[in-house]
Amino acid sequence: SFPTRRSSDLKMNKKRSEIIKKYLEGISDLRRIRPIFPYEPEKYAYWYFGIRTEMRDDLIIFLKKKGISTGVHFYPLPLQPLFKPYDNECPVAKKIWKEFITLPSHVDLTDTEVCYVIEALHEFEKKNS
Repeated sequence: SFPTRRSSDLKMNKKRSEIIKKYLEGISDLRRIRPIFPYEPEKYAYWYFGIRTEMRDDLIIFLKKKGISTGVHFYPLPLQPLFKPYDNECPVAKKIWKEFITLPSHVDLTDTEVCYVIEALHEFEKKNS
């Protein structure tokens, strides 16, 4: 038989969905920062929230100075040393990975912390428009 979901798993998924909804609402009016794909938190469970911007590295530094950790979790396989011999010139993958950032989305984030991240994203875009 299949393992059943524990109520703690369901609570974590619900909390993460709430965080992602807040992020989506909070950045919906930004032009240079957008979600990496069309999230549907009411339908699916996600373990991270990612955004994309052409100013990724500048944004990472800006957020770090505000005490906000980010991640770069997507690295094209052809750039990995093990897969270098199989590089088939994936131009799209090699271009867009430089735009992706993951934001804090752990279930212990408070609403205040999520709002702080959103405010920082707005501040960054305003300074760089």
